[in-house]
Amino acid sequence: MIYSQDDAVSLRNLLAGRGNIAVINKAYLMRYLGQHPQAREKLLISDRQDQSYVHTVLVKKGNKPTAQEIDILLGRMEAAGVLKPLWQRYGM
Repeated sequence: MIYSQDDAVSLRNLLAGRGNIAVINKAYLMRYLGQHPQAREKLLISDRQDQSYVHTVLVKKGNKPTAQEIDILLGRMEAAGVLKPLWQRYGM
């Protein structure tokens, strides 16, 4: 098993034959495969997840938006076409 806290290093080592298995962040893997589609044929990608993440919204100290205000902002961003490219860019 290859272990590194850096997804790029883990994947690079795996593709170079310096290991048989690596745990890679799915968003990173999807972004990498989007840029290097030929690498897909060299990998067996599991459907099992090692872990899942809960994401949060960060705001500047002193600001206290409500959940509703954040939902409205995200809705406006989605309607303006801002979110979809971000989700795609990061493989989400």
